[in-house]
Amino acid sequence: MTVRLLTEADVDNCYEMFIVKDASKNKFWNNYLKYFTEDEDRFAFGYFEGDVLQSWLLQGFFRRKTDGKKYWVISFLCTHGKTFFSFNNPEIGLLVKAAFENAELNQYYNYFYVVPEIHTNAYERQWKTNQWGFNGRYDLTTVDVIPANTQPRDKMYWHLMGQEIKNINTVVKCRKLRKEFIPP
Repeated sequence: MTVRLLTEADVDNCYEMFIVKDASKNKFWNNYLKYFTEDEDRFAFGYFEGDVLQSWLLQGFFRRKTDGKKYWVISFLCTHGKTFFSFNNPEIGLLVKAAFENAELNQYYNYFYVVPEIHTNAYERQWKTNQWGFNGRYDLTTVDVIPANTQPRDKMYWHLMGQEIKNINTVVKCRKLRKEFIPP
């Protein structure tokens, strides 16, 4: 089991795992190539068993234009052959742990994400029981609830939603690193 940063050499393997019915290779390259190059605000991490890529995620660092606050997101997560999401699966848990460690190393302490309102409790249970050590360090805040079939006014929320109107209520969450874990 190994987690490492991915490069342009890994893009074809990632594309092979990318399961979206209308995604052409050109669209994939146009949308995601920046994560596989040496961009200081975009990162791709891969989880390998031996030399075989099992899962990968994309991480982006951003600054809000309205208030200058720094935040980070997991822009995409792709896993091979798993039908359920669990932080305790190493192919997910170790990738997420690597993203949190990278964010802290780069002094990004606010992790924003969206989750369907109907899955919020299950997601939080998953978070609390993960075995990879990224729990207990962050405070959780519910930032907003975007009603079904509504485009949010906040550009960050729209970005988090994949610029796609959802047909169910969507919850915007923030995990903020506790002050005792922020280096002086």
